[in-house]
Amino acid sequence: MAAEVPRETERAPESKGSILHLQDVTIAFGGIRAVDQLSFDIRTGAILSLIGPNGAGKTTVLNGISGFVPARGSIRFDGRELIGRAAHRRAGIGIGRTFQNLQLFGEMTLLDNVLVGQHAVMGGNILLDLLGFPVARREAVAREQAMAILGRFGLERYASRPARVLPFGIQKLAGVARAVAAEPSLLLLDEPAAGLNRAESGRLGELIQRLRGDFGLTILLVEHNMRLVMDISDHIVILDDGRKLAEGPPREVAGNPAVIEAYLGSTRDDIAVEEVRDGLVDRA
Repeated sequence: MAAEVPRETERAPESKGSILHLQDVTIAFGGIRAVDQLSFDIRTGAILSLIGPNGAGKTTVLNGISGFVPARGSIRFDGRELIGRAAHRRAGIGIGRTFQNLQLFGEMTLLDNVLVGQHAVMGGNILLDLLGFPVARREAVAREQAMAILGRFGLERYASRPARVLPFGIQKLAGVARAVAAEPSLLLLDEPAAGLNRAESGRLGELIQRLRGDFGLTILLVEHNMRLVMDISDHIVILDDGRKLAEGPPREVAGNPAVIEAYLGSTRDDIAVEEVRDGLVDRA
């Protein structure tokens, strides 16, 4: 049987200070390349946003990094090659993830959902604890930690309520809380602001920035809300048809004619161009 992690080939070195390095990453489904020879770095402690028109391949990139779809090329995390590693092994070395569609256990309480998130760092017995096995001290410590995380998100008052009965915005925050509970060093956020109103999105942006500092996170954000992206990103990578169209700081990217063309195409007008440039159009 072949080794789980293939032998590394000659690759360009990561940029100094980067925690994640993608080089020539290609992800194909049948004959269609959803991601085509994509390369970029994420600097440790940065918030990098991956944006682009619908169908550009953004979520597929997250799936490739987290191991849910096979990829070719090189994905190096903290100096370790990820290509060939199973998804659960990637989570175990410090990669956390949220999803576009809520993945909460609806019948479980919000607290127990966060406890499940701690499984990666506390071992398989946490699931036995939830089923009532007599490991009282372990359960008590885990619950204290989970409640502390809920407190950081302002969700402690919902701890004992089933996830399914909570407002959508609370469930979205709970999904992020569960990912943080796994103590990742790299957090992949897939459209965390989807379905939130402007005020909720603003609070989410503040929370993401706070989490970066409080938990020492590096964050890769896929998001449609351009206001949020422009407000909190250190660096932006733009995809179009699976290829990198441009990258750079928010102000530089917002003024790139190729980016405006990709978002608005032949239907653009002067007002729409200004809105995209200012990061005010939710059309990513």
